[in-house]
Amino acid sequence: MPLHSAFDPDLPADNALWDVLVVGGGLNGCGIARDLAGRGWRVLLAEAGDLGAQSSCATSKLIHGGLLELNQSPLREIRKALREGELLLHSAPHIVWPLRFVLPLEPTSPPAWRLRLDLLLHDHLAPGNALPRHERLALRGHVAKQPLPAALQNAFAYSDVWADDARLVLLNALDARNKGARVLPHTRVQAARPCTDGATPCWAVSLDTAQGPLRQRARVLVNATGAWAHQFSNHVLGHTRAAPRLVRSSHIVVPRIHEHEHAYLWPAGQGQALFALPYEHRYTLIGSTQVEVGAAALEHPTAASAEDVDTLCREASRHLHQCLTPSDVVWHFAALRPMPVELGGSAQNGQLELSRSGPALLQVWGGRLCTYRHLAEKAANLLGPVLGESRLAWTTHAHLPGGDFSAWVNPALASSDPQQAFEQLVRALNQRYPFMDGDSMRRLARRYGSRVPMVLGLAETLSDLGSAVAPGLYERELHYLRDEEWARSADDVLWRRTKLGLRYNAQQRHNVQRWFA
Repeated sequence: MPLHSAFDPDLPADNALWDVLVVGGGLNGCGIARDLAGRGWRVLLAEAGDLGAQSSCATSKLIHGGLLELNQSPLREIRKALREGELLLHSAPHIVWPLRFVLPLEPTSPPAWRLRLDLLLHDHLAPGNALPRHERLALRGHVAKQPLPAALQNAFAYSDVWADDARLVLLNALDARNKGARVLPHTRVQAARPCTDGATPCWAVSLDTAQGPLRQRARVLVNATGAWAHQFSNHVLGHTRAAPRLVRSSHIVVPRIHEHEHAYLWPAGQGQALFALPYEHRYTLIGSTQVEVGAAALEHPTAASAEDVDTLCREASRHLHQCLTPSDVVWHFAALRPMPVELGGSAQNGQLELSRSGPALLQVWGGRLCTYRHLAEKAANLLGPVLGESRLAWTTHAHLPGGDFSAWVNPALASSDPQQAFEQLVRALNQRYPFMDGDSMRRLARRYGSRVPMVLGLAETLSDLGSAVAPGLYERELHYLRDEEWARSADDVLWRRTKLGLRYNAQQRHNVQRWFA
């Protein structure tokens, strides 16, 4: 299969007319572009930086957040989020998979009976049978005891769903492009003003691209710029909106604290709710603090503060038998979430605001990993009548790129047990490319799923992949990431598309940057 030219500098013709121009290449923007393109609308997406480079790649990675949501959201919203997790398990099983959580029963924990009721409710709200139900654990002799203080004897266990958030953004952008959308990263919208195309109201949009200025027109403009949505509305569109509350959620990554695949959750008792997830095989991801911040945080939106890092180390140490300090932290990141005051701070799950005075404008306020697909579907449903006709929703059971394993495994298994199907996919790929070591092939399968042959091509030996730019990272994969997935720099590859930056030292990371240069 030939690669698309994601790196091709050719731009749309000047003054081209689109049905919809989506501003913002985070998860909401890419999800909306994908849904609209799949319904046959002409879609252009413009993102000022790299796709998913801001809050969309700095989440907790959890699809629905488990018990942390039960006392914070309406039950219908929790059920919707649980349903979305199961849908994603089937649509992208290479980047989405179940995760078993342990809830240690500490002296400061909420009462066991209360946790048990929450877990029963969590099980009841889950729409299918893809995830195991909760159970009570005796920690003595159980692997889950490993990182916990010796005095703890009991715990509960339940299931959640984990996703590679940065790749989820990329897969939505890839699918949007595959269905006809034009995706332009590193393209800033400088101005947008109402105009007409004959008798049809539309937007005249000025873009700043790497190749120079570009003018485009669109019948509908979508503001999906996330934490910057109010700034875009005020400064580019000329509206007057109150600045939203901004909440920063910070996370740290430390060397792995245990040798099994369970995660841990400590619900808020006398302290702060906290989780610890196995991450990238060698590490543990710990989060998250929730701190309200000012507009200055928009200057460094994915950076955790020194205070946040110190707080997470201190809180984690209260629950573990080892003491973590900031010197143990190998990476940290943060996500900003807006809570617009006009919506009463209710934008956590995403709100849509459609204006039809003049050319149509759809503004997206808030949103989360667990609701992005449903939010995109609602947006496309809203815009259909504006564009002339309602068109059928289609994403509910559609695979994301790389998520359809049916050509590699038994199709019945692929539909009934996506995680077992993934294991079969790995075995099939190992047979197809026997020169790759098992760990490298599993890494590629986790990132690219059934698209691994697009990465490795017709290679029969390691030398067919080109030089090793860094350990395990060959030129062939870098060509793929540049030409197919819009990667422009080492950071795009190392910290978003592959997470290999965690494994590499400074010289190895520099070698990747030098390759791009």
